[in-house]
Amino acid sequence: MANERHPRASAMFTEYDRAANVDLFHLLAIADEEREERRRDVRGVGMLLVRRLSARRDSLPVPSYEREPVERLSRLQLELFRRHYPALEATPHGLELPAIGEAFLRFAHGDLRDAQGSEHGQPNGANAFAFAEFALLAGELQVDAPAWRALLPIFVQLQEVYVEIYWPRDRPREHWRFADYGMRQFDPSLHRDLRGDEIAALLALAGEGEPEARVTANVRRAFPGGVQI
Repeated sequence: MANERHPRASAMFTEYDRAANVDLFHLLAIADEEREERRRDVRGVGMLLVRRLSARRDSLPVPSYEREPVERLSRLQLELFRRHYPALEATPHGLELPAIGEAFLRFAHGDLRDAQGSEHGQPNGANAFAFAEFALLAGELQVDAPAWRALLPIFVQLQEVYVEIYWPRDRPREHWRFADYGMRQFDPSLHRDLRGDEIAALLALAGEGEPEARVTANVRRAFPGGVQI
């Protein structure tokens, strides 16, 4: 069910969930061969992104991946983003950045949850950290680099907003692990939607610092107990 307060952002994430969630692939009106290829891509790249997060936490070399699956997933995501947030003027990335930035921050903050508090419209656990990691991977491989470079600061800020809302309330901070995050951690009694001025302030903060260094710092703060899943 769409979120009536933020319909544009809600529509984008509803479509994103259908396009990238392997549990919903049976609903896609695409050829079986394409469906199975996407399933392999999402699972393979998804596992790699978690390994990259683990490597960052443990100060190990960050692994890379073969180019073609990353190209396919990049195209899938950017086409979807541009359908919902096309650039208002000619840009190298083709996106309406402030507006899509607001959408991602509201997503991380829990503002897009539906009235029933179901899984729709909110991050599927600490996989929220994968957006920035995919942007870094695409940049390393020079896959649609201008677009992912433009989105990366937003995704870095998303990580910090996400942890503020979905931190593991049932564990001491020093034991927080990747698997401890999730929708069950959301506390509706403490929640209110971000105000417009708060969104603007967060987007201004997104441009501060070196993005990859901030990702590494965010991973270490969020998962002191490890990135095992």
